[in-house]
Amino acid sequence: STYQQPTEPEVSEKHPGILQVEWILGRVQTLENAVEEFKGKKNEKPYLMLEEYLTKELLALDSVDPEGRADVRQVRRDGVRKVQNILERLEQKAQENDTFQTHMDVDSGVEKSGKGMGDNGAKEGIIPQEAKKEASANSTHTPADATTP
Repeated sequence: STYQQPTEPEVSEKHPGILQVEWILGRVQTLENAVEEFKGKKNEKPYLMLEEYLTKELLALDSVDPEGRADVRQVRRDGVRKVQNILERLEQKAQENDTFQTHMDVDSGVEKSGKGMGDNGAKEGIIPQEAKKEASANSTHTPADATTP
């Protein structure tokens, strides 16, 4: 006979673990875009916030139970690798920005690294005013909050 049983859409056939990983990776995509736009340094709040959000997504991926299924375990492993690569990219960009700023400071003959600035540099803090404003403006609506169901 040529009659075939109607099949349900592919989405409903996916294991809940795979759906959970895909949902997490949707949030990770937003963070990856933010990392690509990142122009700060390691000791600045935007870096620390991105690093924290990405680490939280790693923990979320880690909590997905594959229930012994190799396909779920593989999707989860791929997700973990993706987040680790994004974290490495964030660190790389921060180091490039630190290096670039150091070279600019040396070229201009001004030291801005915070070393040798005495008490003034310590009291002023490390995070520039723009980053503080941006962080406080974004503190009520974070990427993690935006995608939480």
